[in-house]
Parts: sequence; structure tokens; C-alpha cells
Amino acid sequence: MNGKVVRTSLAAAVIVGLAAAPAVLADATGPYASGNLGLVSTGDTDSSTAGTISGGAFTDAPFTSKERFEYETGFGASGALGYDFGAVRVEGEVAWRRVDIETIEVRDATGSLRAIHDVTGVIEPELPTRTAVLSGMVNGWLDLDLALPVQPFIGGGAGVARVSGDNSSDTVFAWQVGAGIGYPLGPTVTLQAGYRYFRTAEGQFKGDTTQDGLRFRTSGKTDIDAHLFDIGVRVRF
Repeated sequence: MNGKVVRTSLAAAVIVGLAAAPAVLADATGPYASGNLGLVSTGDTDSSTAGTISGGAFTDAPFTSKERFEYETGFGASGALGYDFGAVRVEGEVAWRRVDIETIEVRDATGSLRAIHDVTGVIEPELPTRTAVLSGMVNGWLDLDLALPVQPFIGGGAGVARVSGDNSSDTVFAWQVGAGIGYPLGPTVTLQAGYRYFRTAEGQFKGDTTQDGLRFRTSGKTDIDAHLFDIGVRVRF
């Protein structure tokens, strides 16, 4: 199924379902905990790689290349502890998200296309097949009281993210902005759904692989940007 259709259908179903039911918004303060599950959509990611080739007729021969990674729709989970001040919420959040690589397009230093690898469902040590992100963020959310059955909120946050491939990882700065809606299920429990745009600073990833008798030592740079669609529960203590 097309990933964009899945994400659009999920978002539309959540919004319509929450808006259709009446509720009384709770006006209270205190600590809370929340948990979310959701989908991850990552745009094509470009990477620049430099390295050396050894073996056969090569002895630490330098090379450069440019790669473009196309991803499948991924998944993720997050949890947060925070304090609700009434109109403003501040929280610390830990999240884990993963996307699998669908294709890798490789070009040489002149921009000429050298290869396209389809890695869907393939496990090969010489080719990356996934990207996972473990992040820790401090977020702030503004709850908007619009006299509706649901309560919209907007906000964002910043922190650090550990970006990992199959054989390499790096810790970089990360930030996000987003919006959503909350639907009170009771005095202390709120069902929430939202969208976030998540981005990391550029990370550096190293590799050391052997293929067809040749050893490739590489160092590449890339960043991550993703669209996150989550649904979860927030419980105030």
C-alpha cells in the first residue's frame, strides 16, 4: 500500500473521530506521563562519501561518491514525563524510530550514475539497509482553549539524537516542531494525536567493508529529516 495513502488515511480517521465526540476540557495542572506510537515518513536523503580502496591493483586508492537513499514508511515509539502548568506543558521525551532503506542510488564525483541497489528485505553486510534514531528532547507545548470538544496544541523542542546505520552511528543535535489535538477521556486521561517535523544536524558515519576482494574504508556525512504521525495517551498524576 502506498505510504502516503496510509499516513493520510490515519491522520484523517483520527481527526474526524476525535472531533465527532463531545467532551469537557479539563483545566488543571500537575505532572503527567505520555506515550505515543506512530508512523515515520522520511524524504530522500543525500550523502557524500570519501574513502580508499585496497586490494587487487589498488593500494589505498582514494575515491569519492554521492549517494541518495530512498526509504520505506517506518515506525516509532516515544515516552515523556512533564508538568502541565495550565496553558503550557514542559516535558522531557525519549523516542526511538526506525526506517528501512528501499533503494540506494550511487553517483561518482562527476555526477554520473554508477549503480542503483534495491535493498528491500535484503541483508548484505556491504550495503546499508536501515536507519534508526534514538533521541532525547526537551519539549514545550502550548494548549489552545478554543471552546471545542478537542483541544489543539502546538510546540516543539530540541535535544540530541543517536543516528545509527547497520555498522556506524553518530550523536548529533536534533530539533522538532509540531501540532496536534487532545481529547479528554476523563479528568486525568487525554487521548492525543499529532504531527511533528523532526530534523537532525549532519552526522558523520564510517565504514570498513570488503566486497569482491576489495576493501572499502569510507567516511560519509548526512542528516535526517522526517515527518512523524503519532497517536497516544497522556495521563496526569
